[in-house]
Amino acid sequence: MDRAELQAVQLALAFGLGLGLGFFYDFYRVWFRQLKGRLWPALGDIVWWLAALGLAFGGLYHINGAQLRLPVLLLAAAGVCLYLGFFSPVLFPLLRRLLLGLWRLLRWLFGCFAGAVALLLSPLVWLVELGFRLLWLLQRLLVLPYRWVLRPVGRLLSRLLVQPWQKLRTNLRKAFKKRIKKVDFEARNDI
Repeated sequence: MDRAELQAVQLALAFGLGLGLGFFYDFYRVWFRQLKGRLWPALGDIVWWLAALGLAFGGLYHINGAQLRLPVLLLAAAGVCLYLGFFSPVLFPLLRRLLLGLWRLLRWLFGCFAGAVALLLSPLVWLVELGFRLLWLLQRLLVLPYRWVLRPVGRLLSRLLVQPWQKLRTNLRKAFKKRIKKVDFEARNDI
């Protein structure tokens, strides 16, 4: 291939790079512009610019060794403008339908996968639910005897043991206070 053919191929590839970057911009408009809020679209812009710069650099590297030449840059820009002017109004709605349909398909497949996993795990869910019901029943069986048997027995023991002990302690305290009042600490009987 002589020099003129090489330059013609490089210029055609630069034009194709521009068309590809325009298509990538449409892809970005469909995909990332669905995001809501302020932060996510801004991050999407940054990601798109970094990816577009990476694609442009990779394309220019393969076209002419990443040498920045004016005809190559002008034809790449012309390719972007031609794509955005003529092809984008036709391809953008198709691309939007395609990507949104693909998104719906992925969501449906994920729902099918989640349903299959739920179906596979349903015996385990049943066993876990059975375990919780048995624990609830065991708890009820332990609480009911406490309410019906242990609480009245505890009250009876309290009346039989604790209340007499409290009365005895109170009587001993009163008797001790009376004895202390009778003792005269100032009168000493020294031997």
